[in-house]
Amino acid sequence: APWTLRRDRTREAWETRDLRKACAEYSGGLPEGSQFEDAEGQSALICPPGMAAEPVELRLPLAGYYALFARATANGCLIQAGEEELVRMVRPGEEVFVCATDLTASVVRVFAFDTFNTPRTGLASLRLVPVTRESVEAFRRETGNPPVPLTGVDDWAEYFHGPVRIAEDQFATIAGGQAELGLRTLAWSVGRSWVEYHSKLPQTTRFPCIPLAEARKLFDRADNYIGRITMQERYDPLECALGLRERFGLRVWGWLAMNRHYGPAYGGMFASRWFRENPQWHDWGKNAKAPLTSVVCYYFPEVRRERVAILKEVAERSPDGLVIGCCRQVPMLLYHPEMVAAFREETGIDPLKIDASNREEYERWIRWRADHFTEVLRLLRRELRALELERGRRIPVAVRVPSVGLFLNLAQGLDIEQ
Repeated sequence: APWTLRRDRTREAWETRDLRKACAEYSGGLPEGSQFEDAEGQSALICPPGMAAEPVELRLPLAGYYALFARATANGCLIQAGEEELVRMVRPGEEVFVCATDLTASVVRVFAFDTFNTPRTGLASLRLVPVTRESVEAFRRETGNPPVPLTGVDDWAEYFHGPVRIAEDQFATIAGGQAELGLRTLAWSVGRSWVEYHSKLPQTTRFPCIPLAEARKLFDRADNYIGRITMQERYDPLECALGLRERFGLRVWGWLAMNRHYGPAYGGMFASRWFRENPQWHDWGKNAKAPLTSVVCYYFPEVRRERVAILKEVAERSPDGLVIGCCRQVPMLLYHPEMVAAFREETGIDPLKIDASNREEYERWIRWRADHFTEVLRLLRRELRALELERGRRIPVAVRVPSVGLFLNLAQGLDIEQ
């Protein structure tokens, strides 16, 4: 296969299942808290939660390119080989290929997980196989340049659940790992009901939308989100992603979900203050007796302006484009009583009494309704115009839609033909 690494027969492989011995010979001293577990003549390196932030470093007497294989134990392993390589997670179980890189005058590092869910990092074995530089370069070209362009849709915060490393370098792991597989355009999440970057807008709420201490009283799995919360408190994830573009040859677009507000679910930690404080704009189902608790109606100018303000602020950070996320929680508009009354007054048609079997009237209704969401895009374009003139370039805007059909998208509040 074109991605096969070619072994360099002029050099010996290096392998160990005795990490106690390897650390004694090559680490030059272990960080406080490091441990070993011995069994059947083997010794695994264990980095328990709460261990010093510094990694265990193995300075091996190697030169040239190597393919690195590792077997993890405990809850998995966080490992980095070489100065520019990513800090990667290895799941527990069988030996796996980690990376191929130049280890000349370099180190192999093993990191501890963060402490919030008490996991342990464990490295049970390490095997380094010498390979040719040419085959590594060919391997990277092949895996990094697929025959068709690939785009990653990055709900990046999901990475920080379970055993994780809470550190800025993990943004590089997320972005760089995709770049290695040829995903050179990333739609990077900037928010749902909340925002996932450091916003200056007064109406935005950064995750979590209520204090964690309060969420714990209402939601028994609130602590599962500590990793996500901490990464947003310590860093500005959007700035971190944008700062990785040159290193990995990426284009980063800001992706905002347009109608994911959750309401009281998850103890309320997913619903922004703006959403909670404005129930008058919550959407209604057909013939419903009360509003829905997790979506808004784009019939209202205030709803449109709230999303456009966020998108404009993101655009001011100079991403490569904006992604309008409409794949989840559609339709964008339903049957809010004020909207229904306005259409009834304008046309004499009652939307509550028709459906797709009345094709002409129903299409008239859903096209009129969808135009209120199209107004979001018109408003956004007007807001971006001055910024585009200032920057001297057009800011592309893409809309993710839930269906391949024009009529089906129209029924979801998205008029593709507009």
